[in-house]
Amino acid sequence: MFDILFFERIRKKSLFRPESWHLYGRCHSLQKSRVIELIQKLSEDGHEIGVHGSTFSHADPPGLLNREKTELEELLGYHVTGIRQHRLNLTIPETWEYQSETGFLYDTSLGYKAADGRGFRWGGTCFPFHPQAATGMLPLLEIPLSLMDITLQDEENGWNVCRSAIEQVRNRGGGVLTLLWHPAVFNALEYPELGDWYWKIIRACKDDDAWITTGQGIASWWQAREATAFEWQYIEDTLSVTGDFSGGGSFDLYVPEHTTAEIISENATLVEGKADHYLLRPDGESVSNEILVRLR
Repeated sequence: MFDILFFERIRKKSLFRPESWHLYGRCHSLQKSRVIELIQKLSEDGHEIGVHGSTFSHADPPGLLNREKTELEELLGYHVTGIRQHRLNLTIPETWEYQSETGFLYDTSLGYKAADGRGFRWGGTCFPFHPQAATGMLPLLEIPLSLMDITLQDEENGWNVCRSAIEQVRNRGGGVLTLLWHPAVFNALEYPELGDWYWKIIRACKDDDAWITTGQGIASWWQAREATAFEWQYIEDTLSVTGDFSGGGSFDLYVPEHTTAEIISENATLVEGKADHYLLRPDGESVSNEILVRLR
């Protein structure tokens, strides 16, 4: 995802206020032709464009967020679905409420800042979730941030931290490993190794058959998953899965150790994965709403 950092924060910076000096960094105007051309080129090349909420937008109900989202959408000509707040600023649960009211599908701001640590926040979760607010569960999906480059730059064993994060997600039965790598760190002279670690993470995850995708890809998949209603029943050696499979899709099927599975109905395909894991793919054109699998 290519984030856009908005110019709004300039209003609150001053050379006479040292605490505001960080607001001068990486500031871009969507009115500049070179910025517009870069965004449009990235979009045309198939990259996802998301909003990088300005410094104070996380606490502004929800005026700034709405203006920033609208400005970017007018430039692109289509709706923007994702956001990450600058500096991972979050007022919980208010920021999530503002993002939801503004129409964002997902946020990826729940992570550790440089001084806070690294890894998985909120009890170590690596699964997306819908935040809870006073009004109930929000439609917004939070995709937790797992690893950020600048939290690793002073780490002697930074690659070991990255590898440990990959193993934690795999050993917890899946989840997401969300990366935040800034363009500047791919300058090896200024940030030795940091840029290389990004590609090493991608290669290591691909070796584990991970799905490499964007935030929007995850959020869209999660929506489809939530919209899929099915029931299952296991009697003796036969698993019955019933539901509306007209849209196709797939199911992850995990079986006991040393157990094999085979389809005994003609309306699905079973793809064997690793060890106890299968992928069950319903035939979207079948009129039957029941899939039968025999376990041996």
